[in-house]
Amino acid sequence: MRGVDPSERQPVGWFCHVMKTGGTSLRGMLLESVLQPHELAPYMPDADEQARLVFHVINPYRFKDKIPRDLAPIRVIAAHYPFLAYQIHPPPLITFSLLRDPVDRAASHLRHIQRDDHPNRPFEELYEDKQIFDDYLYNLQARAFVFDESDDAPSLMNRTFDWDEERLKRAQENLESLDVLGLTREFPTFAHDLERAFGWKFKRVVHWHDAPREQAAVPDSLRKRMRNDLEYDVRFFEHATRVFEARQKAANRTVFDLSPDGGAAR
Repeated sequence: MRGVDPSERQPVGWFCHVMKTGGTSLRGMLLESVLQPHELAPYMPDADEQARLVFHVINPYRFKDKIPRDLAPIRVIAAHYPFLAYQIHPPPLITFSLLRDPVDRAASHLRHIQRDDHPNRPFEELYEDKQIFDDYLYNLQARAFVFDESDDAPSLMNRTFDWDEERLKRAQENLESLDVLGLTREFPTFAHDLERAFGWKFKRVVHWHDAPREQAAVPDSLRKRMRNDLEYDVRFFEHATRVFEARQKAANRTVFDLSPDGGAAR
């Protein structure tokens, strides 16, 4: 893991934020303890909420000619961008990402959509909605690590290809190049690793959940179906878990054992 060398130009953090893995919690911790708002990009104080949301999910390759060579005062870039887009920014960078069991992540996303947008639609119906499945569920985590400049989709959230062994292998290899890899269920360990890599100090480590207690759980029958449909994401996450555990063992650190509680990680 690369760390901060006080004698060199301070690196910018590149956070590949995959939806529903816990990234919004991390952003809150950064703003509470480490960064001023203008140091966390995308920063659009004068834009309305919809414009800010669009900027967080747009394909960054489409405006790479507008990336400044000097990123100051930006200290962290955190958006729903594909991992490899870090290459369009000037070094030095420290890359990091947080990944979640794909079935837990998909179930969390369905709960979010039902709660906020479609309270009268059952989970099975939402899951079978082609636009929801293709854009937000279909191997999204692995997609984030293989999406590159050749993909013309408006954003990472648009399904642009089917999966095969070669594409999975590329996603796994790209994941291995992350400077800091975290798992949602090991969130405190992820926070500690970021502190070590950047020299940060969080006031507190808080993994927020906002799913109402009265909301029904995604049924086991649908979760089983998800595990089959999201085969490549499952295999990608299994590889990520092995990489994470090997890194923690090499660092001679105790790995937290925090079981997912089914809440809506953000």
